Amino acid sequence: MKKKLFMAVMVFFTIGFSEAQIEINKSELISSEIQSNNNLLKENEFSLTPRVHIAIKLLLQGAIVNPNHGEENLMRDNIRVNGLLPINSPYDDYTTCDASIFDITGPNAIVDWVFVEIRNKDDISVLISSQSALLQRDGDLVSTDGTSCLQFSIEENEYYIRICHRNHLNIITNETIFLENEITFLDLRNNPNLILDGTSILVNLGNNNFAMPSGDLDGNGQIQNSDLSAIIPSLGQSSYSNADLDMNSQIQNIDLSNLLIPNIGVGE
Repeated sequence: MKKKLFMAVMVFFTIGFSEAQIEINKSELISSEIQSNNNLLKENEFSLTPRVHIAIKLLLQGAIVNPNHGEENLMRDNIRVNGLLPINSPYDDYTTCDASIFDITGPNAIVDWVFVEIRNKDDISVLISSQSALLQRDGDLVSTDGTSCLQFSIEENEYYIRICHRNHLNIITNETIFLENEITFLDLRNNPNLILDGTSILVNLGNNNFAMPSGDLDGNGQIQNSDLSAIIPSLGQSSYSNADLDMNSQIQNIDLSNLLIPNIGVGE
C-alpha cells in the first residue's frame, strides 16, 4: 500500500513538473518569436521608409565667372584644387564625406557644399526635410558618395525645393515639384521661371544659362552693403571663407568689384 502511494505521488509530481516545464518552454518560445519579430522590424525599418529621388542641376555665379579656358560650360573648382574644401559640411546637419571624393577631376569634380531643403506644398515656411549635398563642376548636385542623386525619406507628394549656398542668394522653386520613388529631374540652369522671382534674382550668363547670384554672406535673403562691409576685413586672405565670392580660394578686391557691388539690391 505504501509503495503504491509513493508511486502515485511520484507520478503526480512528474506530470506536474512536465506541465510546468511545457508552460515555461511555451513562454520562452513566444518571447523568442516576439524578439525575432522586433528584430526583423528594426532591420526592415529603413527599407520600409518611403523614399523619393531628385536629380538637380544648378550653377553658382561665383564659380562660373572667369571659367578655365576651354571649359566655359564648367564651374571652376579652385577650392578643391587648392585643398581647402572641407570634408565636413558647413551647414547645420553636420554631414561629412570621404576625402577621396575630392580626388575626382573633370566635369564631376566637386565645387562646393550646397544645402537642399524640401518644404511643405501648402505652407512654404514649413520645412519637411533637408540635407547637405555636393555640387559638381557640370552642375549636378549629388549625395555625399560623390555620384548618387539625392534621396529623401519622405512620402511621395508635391513639395517646394529650396537651394541654399553659404555665400550665394538662396532660391526656391516657383511652384511645387512632385517627388516620387522614380528620379525627378530638375534643371535650374536654363529656366528662370522655375524659380520664385527667378527673372529678377538669377544672374543671366547668356546662352540661356542662369546662376544663383553671389554675395549674400549673412544668408538674410538680400545682397546689401552689410555684406560688403563683412568682406573688407578679410581681404588678402586665402581660405575656405564666405568672403571668397568668386570661389577662387582667395579674398580679393575683384570679389567686390566683379560680384558683390553689381549684385547689391538683389533679393530686396
